[in-house]
Amino acid sequence: MSSQLFFDKAVKNCLVKLTFTGASNKIDYKIGQIIEIYEGDSYEISKGKTIKKVLKCRVGGEMGEYKIKFVSNKPISERELYKWIEELKQHEHKVPSLHDINVIYLNLKNQRSVRYTSE
Repeated sequence: MSSQLFFDKAVKNCLVKLTFTGASNKIDYKIGQIIEIYEGDSYEISKGKTIKKVLKCRVGGEMGEYKIKFVSNKPISERELYKWIEELKQHEHKVPSLHDINVIYLNLKNQRSVRYTSE
């Protein structure tokens, strides 16, 4: 399960675009920062493929738990990013500095070079 350890370490503190469906089935997106990753109940992410990973994310001023199947593969727009920053400020949460972002970037870059062996 070394690949799972890689995933947990690689995505912590990263931003994700989460998909929400409103009352009128209108799709809405919000940005969340991954705080923690843990195992939950098994759920299907595609036909015949199940996973147990759950992301604990800060979305605006609230913490929530989200299945990976609700993470969008669409890029985060500049507008969405600014809205996320404003929500952090409204709830008096720390906005990541350029240094914080560089640390996350370097961590992701370093994780790409990890090689697994059968040991």
